[in-house]
Order: sequence, then C-alpha cells, then structure tokens
Amino acid sequence: RYNSDLTDAEWALVRPLLPVPAWLEGKGGRPEGFCHRQMIDAVRYLVTEGVRWASLPADFPKWRAVYRFFRRWRDNDFIKELYGRLRKRLRALASKTQQSTGDIQSHIGALQEGAREAVSAIGQAREQAVQGLAALQDSERLQREVQSAVEEVHGAIEAATHSEPLAAVTPSGHGTDADAGDYLQAGTETE
Repeated sequence: RYNSDLTDAEWALVRPLLPVPAWLEGKGGRPEGFCHRQMIDAVRYLVTEGVRWASLPADFPKWRAVYRFFRRWRDNDFIKELYGRLRKRLRALASKTQQSTGDIQSHIGALQEGAREAVSAIGQAREQAVQGLAALQDSERLQREVQSAVEEVHGAIEAATHSEPLAAVTPSGHGTDADAGDYLQAGTETE
C-alpha cells in the first residue's frame, strides 16, 4: 500500500524477533486487537511521512490504538529489545555472508589456478603440435627427395636397359668389349 510498509521478506525477518505477548505465554493479559504488522507499518508511515498521529490514513488502525501500541513498546523497552534482536540476527547473517564470501573466494582461487594450468597445458600442446607439424613437413620433404632419387634411379635403369651396352673398362682403364669379356672371365677363374 505505502512505500513505508514492510515487505513480505522484511516481515519474515522481523516477525520471529518480536517480543512474545504475555497472554501467549500464559502470563495473563488479553489478545491484542490488531496485527503487529499493521501497527509497525503505521508507525513506519508516521516516521517516513512526518505526519501527526491524528493524521494517519484511515486504512491503518485508529491513531489512538497505534499510539498506545507505540507507547507500550517504548515504555517497556520492546523497541530496544527488537533492535537488539535484529542487530544480533544481522550480525549472524553478516558472519555467514563473510564465511560464504571466503568460501567463494577460495573457489574462485581454485578456478583461477585451474585456468592457469589449463592455459599452460594448451600452450604445451600447441608447442608439441608445432613441433609435430615441422617434423611432418620435414618428413614430406625427405619423402619427396627420396621419391625423386628413386625416380632418377629408375630412369637410369630404364635408360641403361634400352640403350647400347657400355664399353667395359679394364683395370688399366683401356679396353674393348672383348677385353672386358677376358677380364670378367679371368676374374671368375681366380675365385
């Protein structure tokens, strides 16, 4: 209804911290005629808007009831008690938040370390890949050179088989085909 009203989340936090009425604990008294949330919202409206008690809007309980509620809480230190409980609750939440923040920070640290290790491993894998590619390129170059040499040998063999026989060379470096035959025959006799 009003900006000063407690939200449901705020009420859920405040409600269990409110002082327990005496009649609920069997200490006598009678039930109150209005909901505590309505009364707190009315007091918050007065503080926020800065109006007089008698100027409370009609959708709140009557101003005299709100004033009696406020005066009873003030005189019995219920307001201080509520603030004390709220302070304790907030400190407990802050402690949990700090602990959670510490846990989160340690998880973030572990994730960062894992990321650094992953980046390092990726760098090493990249280096190995570069070395492997270089080795593959060298292997391909060597394969082309070997293929070229094999083709030259095949070409030479082919040329030798399709051309005229070469003149045999004797140990003296001179000779004819007939001399070569004699030379080859003499070599076989000594064996």
